[in-house]
Amino acid sequence: MIEISDLEFQYGDAGFRLCIPRLSIGQGEKVAIVGPSGSGKTTLLMLLAGVQVASRGTIRVADSIVSSLSDADRRRFRIANIGFVFQEFELIEYLSAGENILLPYLINRYLKLDASVHEFAGDLAKSMGLSDKLARFPGRLSQGERQRVAICRAMITSPDVVLADEATGSLDPNTAKSMLDLLISRADARGATVLFVTHDHSLLDRFDRTIDLVDYHATATAAGDR
Repeated sequence: MIEISDLEFQYGDAGFRLCIPRLSIGQGEKVAIVGPSGSGKTTLLMLLAGVQVASRGTIRVADSIVSSLSDADRRRFRIANIGFVFQEFELIEYLSAGENILLPYLINRYLKLDASVHEFAGDLAKSMGLSDKLARFPGRLSQGERQRVAICRAMITSPDVVLADEATGSLDPNTAKSMLDLLISRADARGATVLFVTHDHSLLDRFDRTIDLVDYHATATAAGDR
């Protein structure tokens, strides 16, 4: 499903450099990504989604060599294949929670918004405890509620790959575990591959394996998590 070879990425003169000689992740595999701040966890997800472009090397996801696609083709690739839960949620403030969940269908003409999609969105929202919050705007949601909306949005297209960047970071421990179990069960139903960045090692037993980016020669001298 995911094959990385001879990958190198760096942020200009910022002192950050990520090197992954080889990494393979199978179809349907659930993988936790760990490592200290600045080790490249978020960067790896951005590279897999085609948001960032590597300096060299090859990234293959499903049948696409993401590292070789044009900007427009990478956008189409993300729409067709990737569900992304961003660390900062990236909700649209002037859209309701329900509209934010449906956002991929609202902004892309390749996706058809019909009754079945609305039904699925309602099902996702109910499973996340959001049924009575769908008319609210993000400014009237708690951090945890905003995070759950972001998770629903990532799952609404039933993607082949789910990339989650600290997707349970704003949730209390019990809720975090139940939300992660729900995300994984949804992914399993689709046969989707999950890469889940986390600092919470109590969640690691939910995954098939754990990848520590320290083992892949990620280095950084700049402050903050990349």
